[in-house]
Amino acid sequence: MLEVVLASLLFATLVTLLSSIWVVHARAQSKAAHLLVAADLADLEMERAIDAGFYGVTPSTGSYTQIWKVRGEEIPYRFNTEVKVTPLTKNADPSLAAKRVVVKVSYSDGIPNTPPRTFTVESVIVDAG
Repeated sequence: MLEVVLASLLFATLVTLLSSIWVVHARAQSKAAHLLVAADLADLEMERAIDAGFYGVTPSTGSYTQIWKVRGEEIPYRFNTEVKVTPLTKNADPSLAAKRVVVKVSYSDGIPNTPPRTFTVESVIVDAG
């Protein structure tokens, strides 16, 4: 009789532990997926700024929506991008013209009661002429 009680207690403990680990794992996967999308968007916007060159780069904002299927239901997630361009005035060489480009992607990872998250990429573009 004691073996049955101990076995059922052990079984209930393991089931509770494994189900809580499953929930934590699912949240971590969701966070990682959102972070990867934000990182890809930031890289895309930074490459666009670098391709535009020193004289063509301008500040901009954008909004991207990605639709994910979760348990058969389509859920839209919005990623907002902001590109800031500022001239660097404190250079070691005054004849060197440079601009600081900061790309910031803000997004919500879908977890209730959490503030929006941000992913930031920075670079410096120098006048090659």
